[in-house]
Amino acid sequence: MLRGYKVITVTHRSTNVSDLGAYMVPEIDGCAYAHVREGMHHFNIDEVMYLQTCNRIMFIFYDSDPTDLPSAAEWFSFFHPEKDASFYERLSNSIIEYTNIEAIEHVFSVASSVDSLVVGEREILRQLRQAFSDSQKADLTGDSIRLLMRYAVESAKRIYDETRIGEKPVSVASLATHMLLDTGLNIDDPILLVGAGETNTIIAKLLKSKGFKKVDVFNRTYSKAQFLANTIGGDAHPLSDLPDYKKPWKALIVCTSAQEPIITPAVYQNLAASNTYHPKVMVDLAIPRNVDDEVAEAEEVTYIEVEGVRVKAEEHLNFRRAEVKKAEVIISAQAQEFHKVFQQRQIEKAMSELPGKIGEIKERAMTEVFKKQLAEMDDSSKALIMEMMNYMEKKCVGIPMKIARGVIH
Repeated sequence: MLRGYKVITVTHRSTNVSDLGAYMVPEIDGCAYAHVREGMHHFNIDEVMYLQTCNRIMFIFYDSDPTDLPSAAEWFSFFHPEKDASFYERLSNSIIEYTNIEAIEHVFSVASSVDSLVVGEREILRQLRQAFSDSQKADLTGDSIRLLMRYAVESAKRIYDETRIGEKPVSVASLATHMLLDTGLNIDDPILLVGAGETNTIIAKLLKSKGFKKVDVFNRTYSKAQFLANTIGGDAHPLSDLPDYKKPWKALIVCTSAQEPIITPAVYQNLAASNTYHPKVMVDLAIPRNVDDEVAEAEEVTYIEVEGVRVKAEEHLNFRRAEVKKAEVIISAQAQEFHKVFQQRQIEKAMSELPGKIGEIKERAMTEVFKKQLAEMDDSSKALIMEMMNYMEKKCVGIPMKIARGVIH
């Protein structure tokens, strides 16, 4: 039986994606991974990996003693001690937990986009690999999650190669762009892009392909704003200039890593002061949301958020349902293969001390137990004994490993 792995996750399948911000790990000095490491040490967990996307919060755990692994309530209460009972009541309805082989299959489903908001989009695999890299750099992961990630990537590649799940791929960013254009946006309408990350970069390229040129890019790091503005042929601004922006705009697209709303009522009031466009369109793809609720609900604002994109994505799923079934067969087979490899790896780790122990026995036999008898032998006999001992040493190491592999397969 495969033991030691666990996944705790909140996704678009279990809650309104606009509520995901409540489940995020609060940052310490601008880094969530430092806080995750504190949790790992608090619960004495061997390995943890943390993934956060616009529609998913996921923790992957591994511990050689599964009884060390915390429940979802215990884990989240460590990061959110300020939450009241109502939060944990919602938590019980929103959190999904997987253990053992089901945890492995879920990770493979995530990697291959079978469990994605937009089935067939490849962005999640990049995000998963980046999350593993970041978790690894933060000293959160070890050999067991490394092995899991290797097989997750292999599973995703197999599914994209052997099914049509990735045909006509549609990402969250492209779906949001289509929804933006459906509001009646014209290529001459001015647009504000707030944030210069992966999502807004995709949107900028899509807008450029449609002929949009009047785009102003705001970002905390000005050089990134410049790079993205050059890509689309727009103008760059530091994020600090946003509240004082006076030019008219028709659409505002925001996606940053900020933990609090950027488009507050005060900021919006300044942005709208000399703006004659009505209605104004706001696309908010951030988790937590970057647009304040009061602004999103304003009468003159058409608001598009990730939850709305999720509903739209459901319409695109029918095409891929048959391919999802094929992918699930591959995921199950890959999980069973991983199970075998994992067991073999555990045996290898357990037997890593075997050669040294056998060497110590041989050394003691030669220098202590049979020291007197060896001293009475001639050189030729000693050489033969040493050759026999070396042969036996190799066999005593190799035979257990060979038997163990046979049992697993």
